[in-house]
Amino acid sequence: MEESSSESVTDQFHYSSHGRPQRKWVQQRYGRSSPTPAEAYADEAYSDEESSDEESSEELHENPYEPYEEPYEVPCKATDDRRSSASLTPESQKRDVVIGVRFYDTRGFYNRVVNDAGDFTIEALVGSPDATEDNRLEMARRNRIISRRHEHRNLNDGKLLPVSKLGTPGRISMVRIRSAAVVRAIIEFGGNPTMSLDYSLDGKLFLFPRPFTSFFYCQNDMKKRLAELRRRLEMEPEPEGPETAAPQPGEESDERALNKRAVEELRLYIEFVDSYIMPLWKQFDEVNDKTPRSISYGDIPLLFRAGELAYIRPPVEIRNNPNSGIQTVFKMVRSLRNNCRRKGNMFWSVYCLDYQDGGYTAVWRTIQFPHFDGLGIITTLPCYPLKLHPDCKRLLEHQIKGGENFRKCVEVGIRDIYYSGWTLVTGMLPKSYNASNIPEPEHVESEVIIDFKEGLRQLPSALYEPGDGRLDEPSFETRRHDSFLPEYRIWREPICEEYQSIRESLFSREDEIHRQIWQDIEKQDKFLTRNRDIAGIYFTDKHLAILPKRLPGYVLRERKFAILNARNVEIDLETGKAGLDIVQMPLGHKRIIKSAVAAHFQKRQRERSHRTTVRGVDLVRGKGNGLIILLHGPPGTGKTLTAEAVALEQKKPLFPITCGDLGFTPDKVEQSLKDIFRYAHLWDCILLLDEADVFLTRRNVTDIQRNALVSVFLRVLEYYSGILFLTTNRVGAIDEAFRSRIHISLNYKYLNCDETIAILDTHLKRLPRHNPKSASRRVEETGMIVRHNEIRSYIRQEYLKYSEKYKRERGPWNGRQIRNAVHIAACLAIYENQLDNSRDPVVLTAEHFRTVAKTTDEFDDYMKRVRRADADTMARMAGERDD
Repeated sequence: MEESSSESVTDQFHYSSHGRPQRKWVQQRYGRSSPTPAEAYADEAYSDEESSDEESSEELHENPYEPYEEPYEVPCKATDDRRSSASLTPESQKRDVVIGVRFYDTRGFYNRVVNDAGDFTIEALVGSPDATEDNRLEMARRNRIISRRHEHRNLNDGKLLPVSKLGTPGRISMVRIRSAAVVRAIIEFGGNPTMSLDYSLDGKLFLFPRPFTSFFYCQNDMKKRLAELRRRLEMEPEPEGPETAAPQPGEESDERALNKRAVEELRLYIEFVDSYIMPLWKQFDEVNDKTPRSISYGDIPLLFRAGELAYIRPPVEIRNNPNSGIQTVFKMVRSLRNNCRRKGNMFWSVYCLDYQDGGYTAVWRTIQFPHFDGLGIITTLPCYPLKLHPDCKRLLEHQIKGGENFRKCVEVGIRDIYYSGWTLVTGMLPKSYNASNIPEPEHVESEVIIDFKEGLRQLPSALYEPGDGRLDEPSFETRRHDSFLPEYRIWREPICEEYQSIRESLFSREDEIHRQIWQDIEKQDKFLTRNRDIAGIYFTDKHLAILPKRLPGYVLRERKFAILNARNVEIDLETGKAGLDIVQMPLGHKRIIKSAVAAHFQKRQRERSHRTTVRGVDLVRGKGNGLIILLHGPPGTGKTLTAEAVALEQKKPLFPITCGDLGFTPDKVEQSLKDIFRYAHLWDCILLLDEADVFLTRRNVTDIQRNALVSVFLRVLEYYSGILFLTTNRVGAIDEAFRSRIHISLNYKYLNCDETIAILDTHLKRLPRHNPKSASRRVEETGMIVRHNEIRSYIRQEYLKYSEKYKRERGPWNGRQIRNAVHIAACLAIYENQLDNSRDPVVLTAEHFRTVAKTTDEFDDYMKRVRRADADTMARMAGERDD
């Protein structure tokens, strides 16, 4: 190599004892006393100890990673009239490519000199984290020097960087590849449609910018290609012929020589990627104390892997709200960049799952990352891998639990789902929130019906646009030159006014890699296909985690739709075990109800199976297809419990309604009944109209509105095709017209002694029993000692005493009062134990029931004195019932 200047390396770079450039050199280099931060950062890449200039070309070939440390001086005459590249002869333009890897600073990377040490297979640009600033400084320096007329200045004082001074591989910002075999393989495996494989790559330069996505995703294929080329080379026969015609040492066929060089170049490339690129991509694979917690904007793609889980931070206004329904866990698909040159053009496409129209569908979101300078905390990004979340384990467990409940709700449908918890105040996707449009949550303890179609129609805030489950294909070029990069120049000689600008192809986008990844995910993930059938689908934990916690449901007890939290539903209820057998009623009543209900559902099943309507006994079609059962009798005798038991036994939802749900005007009542009957038919519910006498009271000539209400009920009930239970303790007040419209009417009498004791036993068995092995002092865990026989004996004595006093077969308590007495007596026992600060277990005795009975008797006696008669006498006098 020709000497570019009479000055030696040490003359050009004056270093202080600690390796930093002295002020004299800084003044000469930058024209000021101190460099900019970007210039100072780049200076740190220079070696503080210069190696010898005596390295031979043989050593370069023996160790391709050993750096060549002689600085390049690329001067240019200080004039504006630059010579064209045509003035460089073909011989001067021809440059050798040495099989090796070299690392350059920005100035050395973009400048060469004719007849220098040559070019290398892989050339890596090592710069500051802000490569844009480095490029700007280089182009500004070129323009500044060229504008100084009649001065001969060294345009490039860049140098090769030794591996020992490279530091972490995070500083490599660009890689130039001068191997046709390597580039052709990257194009082939990357699936780049903008370049044909027949396109000549010899002598062309290709730049690959950070984060080197193609290098990472094609590495396994590149290793397979290398193994294939090696096998092919080994199978090639050696040249044959007479000994006199044998090739001289070093002479081989052109094809074999090319193959051997391709093998060496591929081997070098693979070693380079394994050493410097793969660590970049794998630094976030495992989360531990050494995992980086911050990242630069350009390195954001290093965080994500297609198919992995991502966390999206919810809006600030709703971020700390525990009742937010916004989906935060998604599955990553691919990154996108638009053609906009403005900062902040990085996007990520992610999706979650939801259930709609009888199948699961993908719900897509595109997350934009606002640009930031320097390093940013990863957990402050709008989206980052879930595994980097500070509370990843707990969050993932909650998501999986909610997803499992969501899946079960889809499978179970509308039956046997109980909800206990707060409702959600938002839908699953974010929108503009403020204090005025965030509703208050409500606490729900009720059976619920999950109906996605009806629920989303009634709850606009839970709606979303699911899209078609596919991403738009990019329409931009993958291979182009970036005008914001310094042009690559080859200078004729150290002091000259001639240079050649060479166009480099920059793989600035790697959309084809992401398209291939998307296609692989689409093939593997059954939820992204057009097949929406949910039968036989197996959910992995990742699939469960991206299911929403938002469930649109109808709260039966509140008679309204609400956004429910999937984590708060109880699906595995013990249904079918409790039925009419737990209700204390005559066996004849049970047989009538069971037979009528079974016949009704069998008829409905035949209609569904044959998709036709089974004609009833009524002459008018559509009338009398329902089953209306009237249960009447004094309070607390099991009327409501009968309807609940039938629903449990038949595994059907019980839809309770009251007069307050229907309204008090004929128009309102009629519309409410139509809506409720529609829901009951849609969800196959059993309707319960408690205290039905409010709307069934007999008509009179003076109350027109009352008559209209009764008429509405008469007409609607006649055409209702489901099961309806009517309960009342004022059967005498019901209008005569309802008698013919009621299919079954059952009278519930006061409990006898055996029925009273049976109900008592049922409730006592539900109390937590004492566990002597438990170390806890909580009653829920340790239980209590129940003096069962003592309590039963006391209740029996009270029943007989009351029956003898009033000369009637009844006791002082009905079924509901027995349940309340057990609850209050247990509370008294626990309270007394706590007052004594006793470590002994809680003991429930008959004395606690005696205390409850005393207060109950006092209230009954008081009401009797006020009304001057007991409840039964007053009901008889009013013509409502005769017990």
